Amino acid sequence: MSKNVLVVDDDPLGLPVLVEIFDGLGFHTISAASGREATKLLESNTSIDLVVTDVHMPEITGLDVFDAARKRDPHLPVVYITGFIPKPLQRVLAEASRTVVLQKPFELSALLRALNTVMPLDQPS
Repeated sequence: MSKNVLVVDDDPLGLPVLVEIFDGLGFHTISAASGREATKLLESNTSIDLVVTDVHMPEITGLDVFDAARKRDPHLPVVYITGFIPKPLQRVLAEASRTVVLQKPFELSALLRALNTVMPLDQPS
């Protein structure tokens, strides 16, 4: 059984690329094109093992997605993808476990390191 990853990105070019990457890594990928869509998925889907989210999105940000994820499961791993790290995110990271920031643009090796930081990756089964 593969691990389920919720991938969140409001960039219509970036989201399909992320989905393809995670599918290629053997994850079952659930995608959301907005923070609002992601929070609804987190409320209704209890089988999400990992959240990968863009930080800067209109209305509901990656930080809001993080809050929704941690309400569902306080230990749910979260990987932020961003071009820069705002101060509120720095505070969250200082206090949160199983959370990491991946700077854009990134290489696959950096993504794998980030994933291994938040969850054991003997490759998703």
